[in-house]
Amino acid sequence: IFLDAYPESDKAEGVRRMLLTSLFFAGEYEKCLSVAESVIEVVPENTEQHDICLFVIGGSYFYLGRFDEAGPEIDKHIEAYPESKLIMHSRYYQASNHTRMQNWAEAAELLDKFFEDYPDPGQNVYTSIALYDRANCYFAESEYEPALVVLQRLEDEFPQSSMIDLAYSMRGNIHESMQDFDDAENYYKRALE
Repeated sequence: IFLDAYPESDKAEGVRRMLLTSLFFAGEYEKCLSVAESVIEVVPENTEQHDICLFVIGGSYFYLGRFDEAGPEIDKHIEAYPESKLIMHSRYYQASNHTRMQNWAEAAELLDKFFEDYPDPGQNVYTSIALYDRANCYFAESEYEPALVVLQRLEDEFPQSSMIDLAYSMRGNIHESMQDFDDAENYYKRALE
């Protein structure tokens, strides 16, 4: 309402930024896309507002499962705004987007660099999810032992993670692939519990 009534206000830029980030972190990705795609046409590049628009567009496509569209937008954000306050998020989306598209080698490389640049789980909200993604890359390439090491870290450090049931299930799959059937059954049961 404010933006419609006062489009030329000196507060409009701040309101747009607040609107976009609030919608995005509330999970309103379709609305985010609608707003960001209209705003990005009128805001100058190399501004915080343009930075946020690019971030929101790429991140919204990612969360909506539109991975083919997400990739180029996320890449643009990382390239244009390497010092952005939102860069850690984009770096995770970039790596994870490759796992969703089953580009295992690219995803593994990006995830390894992500962990190198953001090693502290206290600062990196994506650590547990990124560990699962990295284990998935190993598993997809039949590298079972390294996958188990990563999954063990996920179990040890993040037992309350939203990914833990998926991690147990993957461990079951790995143990089954290695013909460790007792361990496989144990982890499948843990996943079900």
